[in-house]
Amino acid sequence: RTIQLFFCIFLNLLEKWNLRLSPIDVNFQQVHIGSYCNGPYKVTGRPSAFLSPLFHLPYGYKCARVKSYLTGANILMHSGFLTCVSLFALFGYATCDNIIVRTNYGPVSGRQKYVLGKNVYAFLGIPFAQPPTGNLRFKNPKKPKPWKPILDASTYPNSCIQPPLRPMVCIECEALFVLNLSQPNVDEARDDMARVWNSPTGMSEDCLYLNIWTRASNHSVGHEAEGFNPVMLESSALFGPKSGRPVMVWIHGGSLTRGSSSLEMYNGAFMASKMDVVLVSIQYRLGPFGFLYLGTDDAPGNQGMMDQVAALEWVRENIAYFGGNPKQITLFGHAGGVVCVALHLLSPTSSSLFQQAILQSGSPLAWWAVESPHTALDKARLLATLSGCKVPENNMTYLMELGKCLRSVDAKSLESNQWQILMLGNGENSSRTAQLRHMYRAKLNPHLFLTAGYYFDIPFKPVISPPLLPQWPYEILGSGKLDIRHRIMLGVNKDEGMYHLIQSLRPFFVKSEGWQEVLVELSQSFTQLDPMELLAFYIMDENFLHPLLLQATAFEYQIPSRGFNDPSWSINHVLDLLNKVGGDYNVKCPTIEFADFYSRGSNAQVGSDVIFQQEA
Repeated sequence: RTIQLFFCIFLNLLEKWNLRLSPIDVNFQQVHIGSYCNGPYKVTGRPSAFLSPLFHLPYGYKCARVKSYLTGANILMHSGFLTCVSLFALFGYATCDNIIVRTNYGPVSGRQKYVLGKNVYAFLGIPFAQPPTGNLRFKNPKKPKPWKPILDASTYPNSCIQPPLRPMVCIECEALFVLNLSQPNVDEARDDMARVWNSPTGMSEDCLYLNIWTRASNHSVGHEAEGFNPVMLESSALFGPKSGRPVMVWIHGGSLTRGSSSLEMYNGAFMASKMDVVLVSIQYRLGPFGFLYLGTDDAPGNQGMMDQVAALEWVRENIAYFGGNPKQITLFGHAGGVVCVALHLLSPTSSSLFQQAILQSGSPLAWWAVESPHTALDKARLLATLSGCKVPENNMTYLMELGKCLRSVDAKSLESNQWQILMLGNGENSSRTAQLRHMYRAKLNPHLFLTAGYYFDIPFKPVISPPLLPQWPYEILGSGKLDIRHRIMLGVNKDEGMYHLIQSLRPFFVKSEGWQEVLVELSQSFTQLDPMELLAFYIMDENFLHPLLLQATAFEYQIPSRGFNDPSWSINHVLDLLNKVGGDYNVKCPTIEFADFYSRGSNAQVGSDVIFQQEA
């Protein structure tokens, strides 16, 4: 009885603090009051005299009116509630109720939080596909199997397999170690820039899950709803409105090699509360797990994007249960996620699964976004060699045997070997290295030649292959036959090139554990390295590796060079200029070009269907 007594006191405090209870808390409140009425309050219907100064029955309830709706589902739903009551009483900003919602595959149990004055429900780690493990590695995703027990959706899922924190700071540390080259001394724990991207969960191939944040309706279940059953509850009764809220589906960035929907910066509770939308974040396979291409059913390429398609299909089929409108879905993403969003806009497979798109800092027209089947197959062969797969190429079933061997390789080996793809090079990178050697005959730092393909490049990326991507983006957009179905918003930011610039230069020229000495050490390195050579080695792709083109670019951006310019320059100024040219070349110009192409499509109306903005 002490628990019920405490609960009544606690509810009275909530009323005095002008905090509303969710519909589920109201029902649970009734249960506790009813329980107490059958004890100390059974005769009088009111607390004893010594307690009366402390509280009155909250929200005007009297024992005679109390009805109990405690069902088996409610018991599961509130199994952890009493533990959270004391925390709520202390902080007064969130509840920890569990709530159960049905889906087409089974019931899921989420958690409630009080955010910006509204009740927001989070459902984390809902599977939208079967785990792509064992024989399903590299294959397109398969629909999830139904589940009968209530699925606990209260914690974030595992992130997909990806490089650990160190290669994000030192992208080629793994490869340099293999070649017995020196590694920079980078302290992971002290690197704030890198640590913010560190996933709070473990990593696993079993990672195809999505998260949902949705808001409670302002006119939800009444205090005396009969037969309340949260499992069978219609979404409009709890989440509302009946037509459903707009849905936003987030595709995280990370160069298609790293990233996670479990990052705290991607917590959708704020947007769900503030913007009155249903927010969904999805995970997809990364690196070779998501983009290895052999041209076979076992490794068709674009598996990571097909994961996104599977997630969008799940959202379309189930989001109404969470108060979302399946006919009002906006797909949005950043960096590598933007490439995926844009390719879905152009894909005959997935363009019908959403109605609007927001593209933040990226474009499918960038040189680093997609690649040919030939290049993708070369990378797969090289990865197999690095992973110890020795299959005779004259074998009729060569590609199938190659895929079989790669499926047996330890996930950690595949994850670490992918970085050598860019360093040791396929035919494309070898050609780039040959061009650089021809242009710069003087012997330079060997790291420059080994890593010429690192800046902004991606080891495994989307490949031009039907049915998802039957043509190159340029061909689709340039055909003039693109039927514009979606409204899109595009945007770029200032300093788009700085992050990648620093990350590319740092492993070779920065030995400190922090960022304070970066400029000093780079300045010392530049006494031997011409800034225009950095432009050639790290920023421009092989299509621009011609002395005249490089000099024209350097002249346009006023990048100093000992060859034709005043050598008296500051390292701060040079970094700023390289940042501008890198951001323009790799992000801004391709994004503007995509907006221009898309606005020419049939039925497109600039200013309404295509909106572009740039942050100063």
